Amino acid sequence: MRRGRLLPGERQLVFRALLAERRPLRFIEVHDGLSALVAEDACATVDGSRVEFDGLWVGSFADSATRGLPDASILGVEARAARARDVLRVSRKPVLFDGDTGGVPSQFAHLVAELESLGFADVVVEDKLEPKRNSLSKQAGHQLEDPRRFAAKIREAKRTSLTGDFAIIARLESLIAGAGVDDALHRAQVYVDAGADGVLIHSREEVPVDLFEFAQAFEKIAAGASTRPFLACVPTTYNQVSDAELFARGVSVIIHGNQLLRAAYSAMQETSRLILEHDRSLGSGRGLRNRGRNLPARGAGRCPGRRCDSAGSRAADALIEATAFWGKLKSSGFTLFTGVPDSTFGLSYTALADDPEIKFVPAVREDVALGIASAAPMCGERGAVVLQNSGLGNLINALTSFNLIYRVPALLVVGWRGYQGADKDAPEHHVMGLKSRALLDLLDIPSRVLDPEEWQRQVDELVTEMDAEQRPAALLVPPGSLQP
Repeated sequence: MRRGRLLPGERQLVFRALLAERRPLRFIEVHDGLSALVAEDACATVDGSRVEFDGLWVGSFADSATRGLPDASILGVEARAARARDVLRVSRKPVLFDGDTGGVPSQFAHLVAELESLGFADVVVEDKLEPKRNSLSKQAGHQLEDPRRFAAKIREAKRTSLTGDFAIIARLESLIAGAGVDDALHRAQVYVDAGADGVLIHSREEVPVDLFEFAQAFEKIAAGASTRPFLACVPTTYNQVSDAELFARGVSVIIHGNQLLRAAYSAMQETSRLILEHDRSLGSGRGLRNRGRNLPARGAGRCPGRRCDSAGSRAADALIEATAFWGKLKSSGFTLFTGVPDSTFGLSYTALADDPEIKFVPAVREDVALGIASAAPMCGERGAVVLQNSGLGNLINALTSFNLIYRVPALLVVGWRGYQGADKDAPEHHVMGLKSRALLDLLDIPSRVLDPEEWQRQVDELVTEMDAEQRPAALLVPPGSLQP
């Protein structure tokens, strides 16, 4: 498999594997390659655990809006699918496609075959009549398809599907059309019997009592099916309800359907207004992460299969085997390792501590660890300190009053907490997460951010600089970079 990319069938298998885990899944809307990169890299630490989106959603609302068109089936689904190739190109996550009403059975079967070949994980098809209107519009009339005809559409698509891994999700519009919960349950039973892999129940109520009632009753339908279908929802209007509550009520897949587009739209409006008000662009990034100069590194300048952050480094993925990583350092002459444990490295410590050819000495503080590692050059060896970036503060005095003055080299292997900003880690790591690289630059310490494709060359470069300048060097390791 090509690193950083997935073949079409592999992406569908990933989605099936996620469903098999029987845990809640969270998807988010993307509308182009750049938003897909943002969603791909998004993560947070909740109760000490890393959380991220399980997949991406390509919806007709966002696709139409980015072209300046209403969400009214003006764009053909094949044209939308072709444009969504940018999303597939930059992401390894499963991508769900909004197929609107799907057309007549033969058209829908053709669409499913096309989406399968492109690499989408599934298609969501809604049971409304053409021309469809956006479900959140209260002015538009919403007419429902006859459930038997809609079921025939599902059966035909399942019959002609290229593989058994592509999922078809039937989107129920009964609550939108005012037909009620009983109608939605009747349709759900018909669609599941026709072979639907999942059901998406849609509601535009701010307090979705009707959706909760449906979810409770749907459990009986799911339990009686030969292959258990999953339940999905799109909490746009009832966004005060937490994902945790929706999961607890029986929803398996939550799709945040347009939040990234709305955030981008609001930011563009505000930025445009500020430029006009101030007669210049200075200050127009107020309230935003003003990183416009780095956009090419995330978009056009980004090589296929390589994930980069805004500084041109890679986004965290478990892509480097820990034994290979420590082995490379060992072959580069680093035989004495010391440091203070850091969760960034996780179980990768085991590979370091268990290597009989490496001396690993735990330390109680980072400056103590640097003192231990600094003894290695005096014995004709190389020493390395493994630490969290928050421990860089404890190293400043030792570095400035000893290593940098007396030219004593040591490699700092630094776990980068607070990587990619405040919303990516616990708040106590925010400041040091932003300033770690700048702090090393201030001390004239050469550094690299670990790249899954270039990391061996990076190690060689750092060793060369250490030897030439006889000074410490640092290798910054984003979370999740090493796998045990």
